[in-house]
Amino acid sequence: MVEENDSIKELLESNQQVLESLDKRLHKMENKFKRDTVLGVIKWLIIVVPIIFGVFYISPYVKQYAVYLEPAMKLLRLDGLQDSSNKNTSLTEEQKLLNSLCDPSKRAALVNQICK
Repeated sequence: MVEENDSIKELLESNQQVLESLDKRLHKMENKFKRDTVLGVIKWLIIVVPIIFGVFYISPYVKQYAVYLEPAMKLLRLDGLQDSSNKNTSLTEEQKLLNSLCDPSKRAALVNQICK
């Protein structure tokens, strides 16, 4: 019976040591998860905040230069979809633009106007 109590006592002590080591590992894992979560949020903030700042801060300057690109956008039909009521007028404008590109002197004047 004494031997049995000793073996149970030894078993309990070894279990206690194993549980303590598992507890240490668990705390390390919890700390790593917390640290990774915080660093992940910081990483996304580093990526997203400059983009949002750039959109709000730089957009007025981009709009300012969009006026200069308007003739080229019309030429490339990048200025958006037009109304069906304006199709006849837009066709004549497109024809005028295409005709001006075919004439070398008008093309040079257009390039000078856009590139000023």
